[in-house]
Amino acid sequence: MPDVSRIANPTYIWRITRQLPKNLKRENTIRDRDGYNSPQPALPTKSMGEILALMEVSMDVPVLPVLRPLRLGELLDQAIRIYRRNFLTFLGIVALVYIPYALIVFAFSVPALMNVQHLQADRNYVMSLDYWLPVLGSAVVLPLVSAILVSGLGTAALANAVFRNYFGLKTGILEAYQQIGSSLSKLFLTLALFGLLVIAAFLWLVFPCVGWLTGIGPFVFLTAVVGPLLPAIVVIEKSGARKSISRAWDLARRRFWWLLGFAIVFYLFNTLVVTGPTSLISYLNGVALGKGEAMTATSLLPTIIASVASHLVNLLVLPLQLTAWTLVYVDLRVRTEGFDLALQTLTPSENAVADMSSLPTTAPTREWLTVDDIVKLLVVSFIGVGLYVLFVVVIFIAAFAIAGASRGGF
Repeated sequence: MPDVSRIANPTYIWRITRQLPKNLKRENTIRDRDGYNSPQPALPTKSMGEILALMEVSMDVPVLPVLRPLRLGELLDQAIRIYRRNFLTFLGIVALVYIPYALIVFAFSVPALMNVQHLQADRNYVMSLDYWLPVLGSAVVLPLVSAILVSGLGTAALANAVFRNYFGLKTGILEAYQQIGSSLSKLFLTLALFGLLVIAAFLWLVFPCVGWLTGIGPFVFLTAVVGPLLPAIVVIEKSGARKSISRAWDLARRRFWWLLGFAIVFYLFNTLVVTGPTSLISYLNGVALGKGEAMTATSLLPTIIASVASHLVNLLVLPLQLTAWTLVYVDLRVRTEGFDLALQTLTPSENAVADMSSLPTTAPTREWLTVDDIVKLLVVSFIGVGLYVLFVVVIFIAAFAIAGASRGGF
């Protein structure tokens, strides 16, 4: 066992203290000989302006996110967060095309409402050309303007802005439209071809007997699921019309039931947020006018106010809906194509988002329409027919109950 009694000896402590400078000097001599104490080059100094410039450049370089599959609640939460952070930008992108569309709707709505007033005064007014011009204009011009401005130009610009923002790049209102480039003509052609496909599905839906039983599924799935995926595919992947529709169909059927449920959730949300207030205003308008009161120019004002309120609410909701569907597109690629792994091959640069169009996509491994797809569409059709029959039965039962109660009262 070592002797520790010397540590408490004052003489020993004094001798160690006197020898310490000599030991340090000898150590420095050895380090000088070996080159350890040679002067180091001075670090370069930067001014505050140069430091701020470097910080600004580093903030402009996007940071590619770590992607993973999202559940329904996470996807909606992410969409709301992105919309909230870019509220004015996204609202401005949609308003730039939606306000002109709303003004055109208003221009056709006023003559159509005045037709009601003329019909109350003269039943033969329905045979005049002045009656049918607003009706035909609303039926032909308004869907065309909506397809070009809202579904085409505005949807493409917002999908581009959402996608770039999701990957760390800020986009202005006008810049979102400028970045579309040649994809705009492809999108118009894609929407035109898809519109013909929807018309064919509708004609099959109204075909007697067979169409009534089997046409609901294809029509609903095309309009509610496949259509909302088209703008993101055209703008991001820069595909042609036929390839974009085939691509949207292939992505949609990979999560058939989940996407159909997602579309139903957003339909109910729009019904509650948009249709609900409008219906309430229309009801209050009818109560204020009274039953059987003739429609006058003054009585049109509440109807116009209800229409304006509907457009304003729709203007607020539409960016959130388009944001969610763009995230659905990204989530589908992450789940089924390894988009998160392919993204790691890109460097975080200003052109990273533009380079994503060159990332490989998974080719359809199945035919355009398989037996599994047909069975799923038939199931949706039968569910739709069953709900319609149930609705009719409930209406008849309620009507008979009301009629029996009125007879019993008398």
